[in-house]
Amino acid sequence: MKSSLALYIMRNYIIIILQFFFILILQSTSFAQSNTALKYNGKFELAGMEVSNKDASGTGIAFYTTHGVDIKSKAFIGLGTGINYSFSVENIFIPAFLQGDILIYDGSDLKPFASLKVGGLFCTSRSSNIFNFNPSIGIRYSKFALTVGYIHQYGVDKDNMSSPMGGPKHIIKSKYNYDGVTIGLIFSLR
Repeated sequence: MKSSLALYIMRNYIIIILQFFFILILQSTSFAQSNTALKYNGKFELAGMEVSNKDASGTGIAFYTTHGVDIKSKAFIGLGTGINYSFSVENIFIPAFLQGDILIYDGSDLKPFASLKVGGLFCTSRSSNIFNFNPSIGIRYSKFALTVGYIHQYGVDKDNMSSPMGGPKHIIKSKYNYDGVTIGLIFSLR
């Protein structure tokens, strides 16, 4: 009961944060037309990941698209989605996340930056609630970037199982934590 309440609060908290940043981005893009400090930017990322815990491990591949605003060419904030495929469990997940990037050093053509994605993953084939936390560091050159990051996923699977005698269905919940590494290649529109 306690974990389902925590997931309910976490899911609603993420939804409220995503709505707030979506409104902020909409306001910023209309403001950016008259002010050069804020400019629209879209990013497309192809990423690979390896996650594990004490019981299991897995690999996956992801394609993300994130859209938001560059702030004075030093930072980026946006909302993203995409598609994740897990080779180990053979499932497709749809992510929804908030992404923030900040430039660490702007003195050369190679620009190091830090990035953070926070959001959720939604499974297309079973009832899963997954919280995703993905900080990373990267190097940007022109419109391309290479990132390496840490990923933490906390999830709860809910499966409806019928009783062996054909009686009422029971919900079985399993909780898990995964930690791992991500590597990404990013193309930016700006």
